[in-house]
Amino acid sequence: MHRLRGTLRAALVAFVLLVVLVLGCWHCAQAKAGEALISFGQEVSKLAGLRVSDQVRILSVNGVQLHLVSASSSLDLHEVIARFDGFCRDSSGVAMPEAIQKRLGTKAQHEVLGALDGVYRHETKDAGVIACLDTGSRLLPDDMTARLQRFAKTGDLASIGHLRYVLARRSAENTAVLVMWTEGKASILEMFPKQGDAPGIDPVNIPRPPGIRRLLSAVELGMPYQVTLYESDSQTPSNLREWYSRRLRANGWTFVDTSTPNNLIAKSGNRTLILHMKVTTKHRTALSVAELS
Repeated sequence: MHRLRGTLRAALVAFVLLVVLVLGCWHCAQAKAGEALISFGQEVSKLAGLRVSDQVRILSVNGVQLHLVSASSSLDLHEVIARFDGFCRDSSGVAMPEAIQKRLGTKAQHEVLGALDGVYRHETKDAGVIACLDTGSRLLPDDMTARLQRFAKTGDLASIGHLRYVLARRSAENTAVLVMWTEGKASILEMFPKQGDAPGIDPVNIPRPPGIRRLLSAVELGMPYQVTLYESDSQTPSNLREWYSRRLRANGWTFVDTSTPNNLIAKSGNRTLILHMKVTTKHRTALSVAELS
């Protein structure tokens, strides 16, 4: 039972890891999962330039596609989260056989069933999140075990189910909602290799310094928005800043702001690059390259 409880949460733990890396928050590794998930939705909203609409947009993160849609509601924050919570609990988690439930005391039954519902929920005064794995319905333990075994072999989250994530934020007038989900293959075990580049792409026609590796590639398909995160054991922030200053200027880029030591903002035609370099808590250099248009 303890093994099943642990493995059922594995994909959500992987998702929290995704949260930390998407934000570039190397210093947030110890942050509470709920706070990180709220921040994730807020940052994705900014990255994708989401407006209140029903248009589905696709964000590719290290080769895994996340579908996004935003909307607004007159319902209060708690009611919005509660409605999505109900959907998640109907379509995820483990259905414990009645015979086993009867053997458990009331308190133990509540704790066990709560741990196996497959739903993560977190709320603050002004924001809330729901994250779950949609398996189509509640599964019997044997069915869930079989899916987890397939996931262990393939690394594909779809072997278990599809990720569902909702961020809701309350303003004075309404509740803004960001919904994200996966469909089809989602090879999350390949997203963050221990060595070499993470899946994805570098910014088009932007030179790449030696001695760095790509940690994250986030791009909205069909749109000129992209964020790429790198890490280096050999480069320093000042070295990277000098390297990019020379290479970008030689390629026709002009600099908008060079006053901040660890930042560069450059323009070429309708393209804008924002580069930020810093030393992480692991004494490595982190580099983020954001492209806007």
